[in-house]
Amino acid sequence: MEDQSSVDQEFFVRYAQLAALSPMMQFSVLPSRVLDETHYRAVRNAVETREQMMPVILGLAGESTRSGEPVIRPLAYEDASLADITDQFMLGSDYVVAPVLEKGATVRSVTLPDGSWQQLGTEGDPIGGRQTITVPVTLETLQVFERVR
Repeated sequence: MEDQSSVDQEFFVRYAQLAALSPMMQFSVLPSRVLDETHYRAVRNAVETREQMMPVILGLAGESTRSGEPVIRPLAYEDASLADITDQFMLGSDYVVAPVLEKGATVRSVTLPDGSWQQLGTEGDPIGGRQTITVPVTLETLQVFERVR
C-alpha cells in the first residue's frame, strides 16, 4: 500500500462521488492503494451508485448525440432563475446531483427546481421543487434527487 498520509482521503472520496455521475469516471491511482478502509468503502459506494445510474447515463449520452443537449447540465439550463446555483448540477432533466464540496460537512443545502423530487434510494412523500432544503451528509453521501412524474 502506498503512503496514505500524502493523499487527502476525503477529497479523493468527494472526487469519486462527483465523477460517479459524469459520463466518464477514471482514477489515476487505484483507490485501494491509497485509502484506508473507511474511505475506500465510500469510493466503492460511489462506484455502486454509478453502476445503478449507468442506464440513465448511457441513455442520456445516446439522446445527446441526437439532440445536442448536454448530459450534465447547470440548473440554469432547466430554469434560468437558478443561474446562481453553481455547486450542483442536473443529469439530464430528471436528476439533481448535489455533491458535497465542503471538507468535513455534516449538512448540505440542495436547491430543487420546479416539480416534485424524491431523494434517490429513499421512500416517502415527494419533495416539492422551487425550494432549497438542507439534508444531512456523511462521508458516504452523494445527494441525488430524481424527478417524480
